[in-house]
Amino acid sequence: MWSTVLAGHVWHGHFVNRKKDGTTYEEDATISPMRDASGKIVSFVGVLRDVTEQIALEAKLRQSQKMEALGTLAGGVAHDFNNLLTAILGHANLLKVAARSDEGTLDSIAVIEKAAERAADLTRQLLGFARPTRLESSRVDLHDSIDTVVRLLSRTLEKNITLVKHLRAPRPDVIGDPGQIEQVLLNLAVNARDAMPEGGELLFETGSIEIKADEGLWAMQIPPGDYVVISVADTGMGIPTQIQHRIFEPFFTTKAPGKGTGMGLATAYSIIAEHKGTIQMRSQPGLGTTFKIYLPLAAPATQGKGTLQGLEPVAGVGTVMVVDDEELVRETAADMLRRLGYSAVTFASGPEAIAYYAQSMAGVDLVLMDLAMPEMDGSKCFLSLRALNPQVKALLMSGFAPGNVIEAILSEGILGFVGKPFSLADLSIKVAKALGRG
Repeated sequence: MWSTVLAGHVWHGHFVNRKKDGTTYEEDATISPMRDASGKIVSFVGVLRDVTEQIALEAKLRQSQKMEALGTLAGGVAHDFNNLLTAILGHANLLKVAARSDEGTLDSIAVIEKAAERAADLTRQLLGFARPTRLESSRVDLHDSIDTVVRLLSRTLEKNITLVKHLRAPRPDVIGDPGQIEQVLLNLAVNARDAMPEGGELLFETGSIEIKADEGLWAMQIPPGDYVVISVADTGMGIPTQIQHRIFEPFFTTKAPGKGTGMGLATAYSIIAEHKGTIQMRSQPGLGTTFKIYLPLAAPATQGKGTLQGLEPVAGVGTVMVVDDEELVRETAADMLRRLGYSAVTFASGPEAIAYYAQSMAGVDLVLMDLAMPEMDGSKCFLSLRALNPQVKALLMSGFAPGNVIEAILSEGILGFVGKPFSLADLSIKVAKALGRG
């Protein structure tokens, strides 16, 4: 630095400086030589600027761009993978129906189903940090979610780890997907367990906070409002300071090969962002780690909670058009519909389906169409069908699509969404509901 300035040049650089209270900050510095009338350097002028906030925001932007690039790749892979899983899981369901009395065959089918469902779960994790998908949106009591997770952990965690709950939020309701929120809590709990090989304490705590517009929470990047705060804290070994900035990166892990995929925290980060919240981490080596999740508080409830019912296949009658460019998917869907009692006709593209419907619409009760098709996507196909018959009934199916795209198409009049891969029961219920028989 000084050699540059003493040579008569302006020096520009960056420092990590320390305040009087001991805290560090990022500083941008420019030092310029000052000359007298003879041209001799007689002094120096320094301009120093605290750029801590700017650097933090730039880091968040880079992380966001990295996640978006990986998300684009993940979305494409997941779309194709879900098409394959639709065929695997669908035919496993059909085999189960056909082999009711053959216990050996049923055992093999159960293994296929379990593997396919596990693969579907992994694909959903992959999509967790991809572009936003359509979430199940309902009122979620976070205290109930924590209770569910703690009950599971109490049966699976090592006995040397103590589970503690302090559920203090006066109103713990948020709007979101209960399954995904519980997945985030489980991911954090698994990381906490791995950080406490000799045992310790795992704490789940809730509270509330009002974030005001003038508080300048630039690092959190969430709008003002009322939030429920979930803290997941452990007394483990902590996270090394030099890698703390990378913990939310997909596939980054410090665990031994075979012990972790590096997906847990990346998935948690994206799920919470999709719920319009944020997740923050504080860790000190040797003193444990605390994750804080901020989720927008739901408006007060105006009606009671609904109930969930078990899924059983629902038989039906009628003719369903299946439109999908993937032969495996359309033939599997058609076979499943026939097993349920429907007649099914299949088409590999939108134009083929439209040509058939123009001639035979009176005999078609429902259209089941894929969203992503090369020649004509599901949205355009539906609009063309509706132009022929404003009363056309249709369901949309997709292995992956941004949530806002699906919502926009549903707003056009499509009666429902079937996510790939789907089971026989799931498909049957969606079809029955679309036909007004559910």
